[in-house]
Amino acid sequence: MADSSEKMALLQSLITQGHIHNLSVAFGVAAVPTLTHFADVERLSPFTITSGNGTFGAATNVLGSGDTPFRTGMTSFDPREIHTVSVSVATPWINRWVWGTATQTEAQAEAALQYSNVIVQQAVVTGISFPQEVRMYKLLSSSQLWAKGENATNGATLTFLFQIHEYSGV
Repeated sequence: MADSSEKMALLQSLITQGHIHNLSVAFGVAAVPTLTHFADVERLSPFTITSGNGTFGAATNVLGSGDTPFRTGMTSFDPREIHTVSVSVATPWINRWVWGTATQTEAQAEAALQYSNVIVQQAVVTGISFPQEVRMYKLLSSSQLWAKGENATNGATLTFLFQIHEYSGV
């Protein structure tokens, strides 16, 4: 039988590897975006990212410093899932999720390697795909989040909705 420290290490590993997302919130493009507000809860207007020529295109603001917390008392969040709505080409994408503080720019955050990549393959051009899970650090509420995409086709577009999970502790 494992000792207490081994049991605690196993438990922490299980908590780190996966947990139940029971406080999820879905977002779409804000109806009236501002400098600190880019996403509206439960809005079905998707965000759009555009690829460069086999490289990442420009970043799209998806969460501003004023978009979280959604629920009172929540102190942190993590992106949960991407739901692809449409793509202009049915070839693989790399979606990059860049996070930063309320005062960082996207370029500063990306230079500091504050990002996570998710591979997305959409078999058809339109229709919501299976959700793509995003794995990254918990972020403090009021953090900013940007998305950008890479595809082999220059100017290719991908539209998406996404969800976050909020936490009451850091």
